Amino acid sequence: MVKSWSPFEDIESQFPIKGKSIELSIAEVGALYSIQATAEVIGEELGMPTDLGVGGTTSQDEKRLICLGPDKWLLIAKNPIPKPSYILVDVTQTQCWLELDGAGAIAILNNLTPFDFNGLHVGSVAATEIVGLAVIIERLTEAKFLIGTATTNGPFLSTSLIDAIALAEI
Repeated sequence: MVKSWSPFEDIESQFPIKGKSIELSIAEVGALYSIQATAEVIGEELGMPTDLGVGGTTSQDEKRLICLGPDKWLLIAKNPIPKPSYILVDVTQTQCWLELDGAGAIAILNNLTPFDFNGLHVGSVAATEIVGLAVIIERLTEAKFLIGTATTNGPFLSTSLIDAIALAEI
């Protein structure tokens, strides 16, 4: 019998973490694919617009495409892409995701990194560090962020965010 595993299994019962003005939860994200190809190839293969700058996102047909660099893309999709002709690496098991939501989210994030999250616009993505860990963070709304990190970093990142929320609520 195959047992599913989560990097958060030791603390999963604590989620969601709710403070007065903030909530932290585990975010289940569909299949993720790291794509190394030019925008032209991505556009032809996926039929998605690729006129994005670094940090831009676009969505279509239950697929979301994030531009991480000139030829580096992250595709979030419910289903695998059948027979791709471009370089595609499945990174589903290597990434874990947390969702931080609430009026205090920016203050929490800004206390844990030198990056200024006030400048990250809704619908934009940044690759940065939080408590010294490499993250991909997307601003979903004015007060809601999706934070992805390496699976092995998930427990430390979540514990750091829980502690930051607790300190902010004092």
